[in-house]
Amino acid sequence: MVSNAEFYSDKLNLYKFQLEELDSINLDSNEEIKINEVYKKYVNSKEVIDTVNQYLDLNNSASCSPIDNIEKSIKLLRKHQSVDKDINKTISRLEEILIDLKDIKDDVSNLESKYYFDAEDNKIVEDKILQYEEIKRKYGGSIESAIKYKQNLIEEFEDGGSFEEKIKLLKEKKQLSEEDYLAKSKELSKIRRKASLEMEVKINDYLSKVDMTDSKIKILINSDSEYRDSGIDRCEIYVITNKGEKYKPLAEIASGGEISRIMLSISLVLNNSNVDNTLIFDEVDTGISGSTASSMGDLLKNLSSKKQLIAITHLPQIASKADSHLYIYKKTDRLRSVSKLKKLNSEERRHEIARMLSGKQVTEHSLKQAERFIIDG
Repeated sequence: MVSNAEFYSDKLNLYKFQLEELDSINLDSNEEIKINEVYKKYVNSKEVIDTVNQYLDLNNSASCSPIDNIEKSIKLLRKHQSVDKDINKTISRLEEILIDLKDIKDDVSNLESKYYFDAEDNKIVEDKILQYEEIKRKYGGSIESAIKYKQNLIEEFEDGGSFEEKIKLLKEKKQLSEEDYLAKSKELSKIRRKASLEMEVKINDYLSKVDMTDSKIKILINSDSEYRDSGIDRCEIYVITNKGEKYKPLAEIASGGEISRIMLSISLVLNNSNVDNTLIFDEVDTGISGSTASSMGDLLKNLSSKKQLIAITHLPQIASKADSHLYIYKKTDRLRSVSKLKKLNSEERRHEIARMLSGKQVTEHSLKQAERFIIDG
């Protein structure tokens, strides 16, 4: 936080600049409309004055003035008015036109006095319009959004003292949060260490029930200085699977069957927790038979009342306790082998468990025995 003080200081300076920029103009939509109307009037005045001047210049030109040209024409025609009466008529008409043109010239001259244009005044108004457009471009696209942005800046400055004071308050808050976190983490760590000893006893008891009497489990809890959502502890499970061996991390246990039975024992201890609503046990029956297999089946059955279990097994003592029996087999054609899965009905299940009991040759005795397994399950 403190290392970023320069960043926050630059941000504060930016806010000051933006506030000064927004204060440099009257943030009022009506004022903007008036400024645009004045500018439009200046533009129109400039165009009218330019047109009037062009007309007057044309009439004052020695070669192009219609008034001068008509006056010259009248003088020329008067030399011949005694020759032809119609020439007098033409002269009369030209004199009437000449009067109208002089009146029009006077009217146009008077027009110029009605319009005002000053280049410096126009530049001031034009700059003000550009300033409004720049403010709108930078602060949300409208005068209203610029007003809202300015209000947010004012609140930012009014909210809680100087920048240095804010840093101090944040440091104090951080310190209090760290102390509270460490106190609660240490309290949680004590609870975990006590609970881990109780869990070890319960898990080891279950290991003996799944034919792993020489196996023991140990839960190691180490604390460090790293802050995590779960606290300051790192928990790791260590296991020995044979007498005389050293404890090794559970992840280094090679046998899939051993891992499945250890995980079953752990899951039975954590039966009431919400962790992992679906569990899969592969080769959980490796190396066991008889009463041990039946005991493991009872344990799985008990665990399935709280969680969904999927067990891959070759033992009828376990398969007979399931709520659903899925049979996996391979189907081979000329090109490839495909694994298939089939949900067995009650009769198919009885036949499959009988096959598991007696091998390929299913007998009447094995069928009755399978039926007894299913009923007892």
